[in-house]
Amino acid sequence: MLQSRRLLQHFLAALAYRTQKALRDAPAAFADFDVGSNVRTPHELVWHMTGVIGYARTMLRGGTFEPPRLDTFDAEVARFHDTLTALRDDFADPTLTATISDEQFLQGQLSDAMTHAGQLAMLRRLFGSPVASENFIHAAVDSANVGRNQAQPRAPDTHWAPHLPPPAPGPTVKYTRDVTRTRIGGSSPFLIVRDVPASLAFYRDQLGFDVTFEGPEPNDIFFGIVNRGGAQILMKAVDVEPVPNHTRDIGRGIARWDAFISVPDPDALPPSMPRAASRSSSRCATRTTACAALRSRTPTATCCSSAGPAERRRLKARRECGRDCH
Repeated sequence: MLQSRRLLQHFLAALAYRTQKALRDAPAAFADFDVGSNVRTPHELVWHMTGVIGYARTMLRGGTFEPPRLDTFDAEVARFHDTLTALRDDFADPTLTATISDEQFLQGQLSDAMTHAGQLAMLRRLFGSPVASENFIHAAVDSANVGRNQAQPRAPDTHWAPHLPPPAPGPTVKYTRDVTRTRIGGSSPFLIVRDVPASLAFYRDQLGFDVTFEGPEPNDIFFGIVNRGGAQILMKAVDVEPVPNHTRDIGRGIARWDAFISVPDPDALPPSMPRAASRSSSRCATRTTACAALRSRTPTATCCSSAGPAERRRLKARRECGRDCH
């Protein structure tokens, strides 16, 4: 076998090692973690990585490779490693003639897949379950092993801690950020509602949130939590009548929304919701700026995404609350 092919096989083993490092001990919910802006979820990333490696095989065997998405993340990861194994064996098969050079394999599909392994590690950090750093020079990477059962780090970085920022490059550990200042990862507004099950259903069915808690008992639900991407909203029914923000006097400078959620394209937000979310739509404008907005009225709330000329870059989707919501 050519030395260049041996190096490609070793690269595949390094890819398997780094992928498993990024996935090891990940919480179950990580698979569908969505940071928004059309960024792939971890499940979608591994699916795409399988497609990239399978595409490399077509450079040796011809044809096309279009893998369907598998139902579970575990099956997706297993198929990825099976595809890595197949390509490693193809590289060793003297009867196969590639249509591209070994250098092109490296700069093309293989580098592409390694980039996505790094994206998996970055998503772990954003998810709140960071991956510990190590010196990969000493990692137990073996070209005979491209499966999911990879070795533990041989040279983990002793200075690493999940709450610390990355250090500056160099032989000594120097932090360029204030490590004594606690980082705030997000904010979760707490809303008083009249009917928690109805509000949870609204956020789930019409706004696409996931209901992560409702209780404390199935027959006594007065507290709930919903999540979508980086947004989390808590709601509770208490012996206080909620005040609908849409009744407030904006002439006195009082805003009519309880919270706002950042999205990549507010004009595209209502169409991305189930059809039940919209009964009618109309263009609207504010007193302070000629904003382009698409307003969707529902029985429980009014969702309005707005952005004026100076605001459009911020891409904010603001939600106004109605009589049966908050």
